[in-house]
Amino acid sequence: MRTTLLNAPDGVPVLFTDSNPLMTLAAKPVAAMLPVDAQFVGLFILLSLVLQAVFAWLLLRHHAPGAVALWAGVILLAFPPTLANRFIHANLMAHWTILAALCLYLHPERGQRLR
Repeated sequence: MRTTLLNAPDGVPVLFTDSNPLMTLAAKPVAAMLPVDAQFVGLFILLSLVLQAVFAWLLLRHHAPGAVALWAGVILLAFPPTLANRFIHANLMAHWTILAALCLYLHPERGQRLR
């Protein structure tokens, strides 16, 4: 669980880098089949953007008066201007975690069970 791309030649533990340890663990099984310097930042950002749109749609689908209002709300909620400022730092792109928490909390049945 070390990377030699930083602090060469000894390397540094992945947990002490500015990386995404969960993404590192998920990519570990396929790492042997990929080039040594393969990165998953683009896939993580794409997945974050898709999940943000999905959870925004789940939050607004029962409250919007029509399809145009629904998709306008999804765009405004899932892609706020603050997201453009965080594009440089991939881990800050995961606004979908906030939307997922709101979606779970505001669900009529799940909201009663706070576990």
